[in-house]
Amino acid sequence: MHVTVEEAEARGRVLTGRPHFARVLIEKGYVASFEDAFRRFLGEDAPTYVQRKSKTTDEVIAIVRHAGGIPVIAHPVRLGLQRDAERDLLLRFKQAGLVGLEIYHSEHTPELQAHYRQLAAELDLLPTGGSDFHGNIKPGVRLGTGADGNVRVPASFLDRMWAFTNHG
Repeated sequence: MHVTVEEAEARGRVLTGRPHFARVLIEKGYVASFEDAFRRFLGEDAPTYVQRKSKTTDEVIAIVRHAGGIPVIAHPVRLGLQRDAERDLLLRFKQAGLVGLEIYHSEHTPELQAHYRQLAAELDLLPTGGSDFHGNIKPGVRLGTGADGNVRVPASFLDRMWAFTNHG
């Protein structure tokens, strides 16, 4: 099997990741699907998985703030924490400079959206949202509306983010 970084980069445009390597594997006939590529080669349990070097959350928050950005925890449901542990972790991140929490996401049920809205209000975090659209890598997720239209981010969220970037 022969796959080059350049082949994956050609499919990744600006940012190249495992989904782009999966596309090359599919195009070359090495695997049948994205799921097959991740199961056999690219997933964390696969023999060819390479652990990436990561910065700590505190470091990333500081970098984003220094660059003038708004550090947000995206898809908090994926943290996989119980409610108390989730709140404690977000509070610690807020103390490190966290500014926002994603409320609307294609994997968030209405109940989760309500939970994260309440949590953001309690912790004084900016509510945010996004569809998590990644092109045909995530079939069924539409740009700006999520899965089956479940992502409707209020314009007031954007207004609050603009206000933060101008005064935060």
